Amino acid sequence: MQYYINVTSWNLLESFVTESLSPFAFYQKRNFGNNLSRYLDKANEKTNYLILSTKDQGGDYVIKIDENLLDTSCIFPIRKSKTLFIYSKTIFYKKGSVMFRFSSEDLRDSLIAESQILSEVKCIEKYSSDFFVEFVKQVDTKEQSKRNGDNPFSFQQDEFIEQDNIYNKIKGAIVSYVRGASSSVKGDMQILTIKTTDLKNDFAGLNTSIMVNECSVSNTSNFIHLIRECKDLYLRTIKKQTNLFDIIEQQFCEIVKLASKREAEISSFYSLDKKERENSLLREKEDLENKLFSIESETELAKLNEELGLIKAEEKERGKLCGKSRKYYEKGTEKYNRKKFLQFEIKRFEESHEEYRSLKNRIADIRQQLSNLTNVPTTYDAAISALFVRISDIINDVLRNIKSNIEPTSEIDYSVLSMSEIPFLNVTIPNCSQAELDFLNVTLREIFLLGNSNISEAYILNLIVAAATDFKSFPAATTKEGQLMISTLQTYWKYKNNKVSGFEIPCNLPVFSSIMAFFVKPFGFDQMERFMQNRGINYKQYGFMLWGCAIGYASLPKTFTNLLYSNDNIYKKMDEYLFSVHKNIELQRPCNQ
Repeated sequence: MQYYINVTSWNLLESFVTESLSPFAFYQKRNFGNNLSRYLDKANEKTNYLILSTKDQGGDYVIKIDENLLDTSCIFPIRKSKTLFIYSKTIFYKKGSVMFRFSSEDLRDSLIAESQILSEVKCIEKYSSDFFVEFVKQVDTKEQSKRNGDNPFSFQQDEFIEQDNIYNKIKGAIVSYVRGASSSVKGDMQILTIKTTDLKNDFAGLNTSIMVNECSVSNTSNFIHLIRECKDLYLRTIKKQTNLFDIIEQQFCEIVKLASKREAEISSFYSLDKKERENSLLREKEDLENKLFSIESETELAKLNEELGLIKAEEKERGKLCGKSRKYYEKGTEKYNRKKFLQFEIKRFEESHEEYRSLKNRIADIRQQLSNLTNVPTTYDAAISALFVRISDIINDVLRNIKSNIEPTSEIDYSVLSMSEIPFLNVTIPNCSQAELDFLNVTLREIFLLGNSNISEAYILNLIVAAATDFKSFPAATTKEGQLMISTLQTYWKYKNNKVSGFEIPCNLPVFSSIMAFFVKPFGFDQMERFMQNRGINYKQYGFMLWGCAIGYASLPKTFTNLLYSNDNIYKKMDEYLFSVHKNIELQRPCNQ
């Protein structure tokens, strides 16, 4: 049996964020799936049910649902109606069991266009073949007018919402695991990707060295060796002829010639008089800065600047809590008003104090003169910069060619995933140290316990502390691998708190390295993927899994899921597994009807 559901454009668009349809009231209470709230009609906030119909009642947007997607125990008829029913739960879509009717092509095209600019709207392309256009005149019946009248509160709503929250995190973890496993690159292809990326980074470093340090190329033979090594590896791995590496070598040889000429030209600028001029300017700058400091100390300006600096430092700390460089105080708050007052008073002082203003202007002028002395423009700068841009573009073309030759695998072993205790997800990894396996599962558990929080520096540090503390209670924590992992986590925590200058990730613990990629680059899969690629980390799925679990499925961007949803060999098997997972959640977290 099939049912029809009339929805708004907001509800329909949002459903392609979560791959599900919920009663409007859920979006106000749930911890996810309300990213498009600017479209939400507040008149529907208290709608606790979806309205099902056995007939298409017309309207601009209608979803056609197969009964196999529904929990029949939650379907109740509307009074005095044979065709209308209420449904109190979220409906999760499944390819082949749902279709979408639009009353016109314009409405369909408009929704598709809107989805292009919203990164979380990830399922449009997956279901676009199930879109169809048909105008159906809207029925205005007494039964349909009872849509809002027959809207009692669902006593199971909180339990249903809890199930949705659990499934959102578990689905985020599983989809991200599959995305990582299906796109992991190994063997020669991995080496080729790393070597080519290293070559690109080396050229970027050479560009800086030439333009900033004002020197020629000292390691020409090393670069030529790297270029030819990448070329040989490309031909063996991709098995296609290309002249891109030959062009890179030609461009590099031209850079070597121009850099030598540039160095000679700059050397002719340097003289004893120039050095004396630089020292004279530095002495004058120091003298003026001392006078400036004296004026600030003798007036209220020093206190004003100090207080303003404290407020700005507080804004930086606030920003760390939400993953931003700075979070400003809201307009109208005491701190906001005080900051504006301090800025006004400082500006007023600087404008009214003639000597202070003159000193600042002179110091700025000296800084510009020093910059001009140390950054000498030459006739070769533009040509060298253009060559480096050209080389960067060519290497990007090579990397795109490599990526296009990587075939995603559809053979995902779902038996390694289990949920013996909801909401916690567990992973089994063959040929993996027990310490790595225990720490991965501990970290997954801690992410579930932290709930739906925004990822920030504070979130990651709290997660590391919680996971490491829990992990220490496992026997594997006392092993050589376990001790190395704990030491690495401690060093990284100190690094993030500015207590040490750096940290190292052990290369002999591949699963732990993937976990560390999430800790180091938690603010986007692209950053994490690049970090793994540069470090030669093969097992992307474990870092991705933690990230997907932390942000939940609803927040996964389409740029992340496109690889899965464009390959039906991957997503069909994944969807079957996800539906079994959802059934398991309902069984382990039952709702009393």
